Amino acid sequence: MRNKKSLTILFIVLLAILGTIILLLATSQGIGVTFDSTTYVCSARNLAGGQGLGPGRLTITGKKIPLTHYAPLYPALLAMGDYLGLDPWSGARWLNA
Repeated sequence: MRNKKSLTILFIVLLAILGTIILLLATSQGIGVTFDSTTYVCSARNLAGGQGLGPGRLTITGKKIPLTHYAPLYPALLAMGDYLGLDPWSGARWLNA
């Protein structure tokens, strides 16, 4: 019984490693760019630069739009990658992998 459980865990770990390798190979030219991804990356850059958590867009009156529609944890994790020397685009690729 224990041998079967160990074999199952090994299979799952190998499958996860294979999936990570495939994802990294598939995104070797970079991750896809959408409106959401640019919002997260701009927010991460602003947070890493000490400008707060927001996408950096301005309203007509010149006020910065806060990040209220998107979850704040993902840009915060991308901003932490900035302290490790990772560009947010590269950090998003590795974090997703």
